[in-house]
Amino acid sequence: NDRPFIRSWSEIWDYLWILGWGITGLRLAACPYSPCQNLGRWLGLSLGLGGICYLLFLAGFWIPFVPSLLVLTLNSLVVKSCYEYQRKNQVIAAAKQLQIEMLENANTQLENRVLERTLELEVANKKLEELANLDGLTHIANRRYFDQYLTIQWEVKKAQKQALTIVLIDIDYFKSYNDYYGHQAGDDCLYRVAQAIFNALAIPDSLVARYGGEEFVIILPDTNEAESLGITEAIQTSIRSLKIPHELSDVSDYITLSMGIASAIPSANLKKEDLVYQADMALYQAKHQGRNQIITYSQVVAR
Repeated sequence: NDRPFIRSWSEIWDYLWILGWGITGLRLAACPYSPCQNLGRWLGLSLGLGGICYLLFLAGFWIPFVPSLLVLTLNSLVVKSCYEYQRKNQVIAAAKQLQIEMLENANTQLENRVLERTLELEVANKKLEELANLDGLTHIANRRYFDQYLTIQWEVKKAQKQALTIVLIDIDYFKSYNDYYGHQAGDDCLYRVAQAIFNALAIPDSLVARYGGEEFVIILPDTNEAESLGITEAIQTSIRSLKIPHELSDVSDYITLSMGIASAIPSANLKKEDLVYQADMALYQAKHQGRNQIITYSQVVAR
């Protein structure tokens, strides 16, 4: 029927032909299409492969069809499944990694927040402690803190066998001042006197506190009676420099102080309350002798 004889390519061309369709299948598998789209493209390529092989067969060429179809199918469908599985694993791994990072960030934020809250609570507790230990009017230590601090210093000086001095201070004729100038002026007077006493102290570990009403108390560690006289005289000078008017005072035109000093080396035979009592006795003697003066307990005993 005038048909040409059937011919075939050389073996190398057959391999190249099959390899070409295999590469086509790999390219198809690598494309990010949906399964239906990939199936449609595979079907189109398969029909195209069959059509080319048929036309070449009519022209007398025997071209490998089945091997080409197999590699096209394997590479486009099977390899595509492998790609999809790998992509799925990558997506899952990325999601897990993102979740881990989110948890780590949340944990870091929580730790930072806890740290901030802890610092805030520490600051608040410190402020509360300061408020609990300060006198609200004069802004110096209150009676409660004085008692605590005296107990501590008493035990420390007992162990060290060193002197401890108590100074009790009273504002002269303060009731008359308060009645004449008013309570607001009286509060201002207490504040100014307290701050002047506080600023006049230069002894390490010393403490000035409001003892009650118009009375103040000073703790002077490592200070004997003679040394405390110099300190109290400096306080008197500081108060005089304030020049707070006091028309009803019998000793001066300005606010003055009476002071009582008691000094001792703490021991088992002496209580801290005894030292406070001795300072109170000296203060009483200073007020009894006319006020605006400093009396030591040794002077009281000498009398």
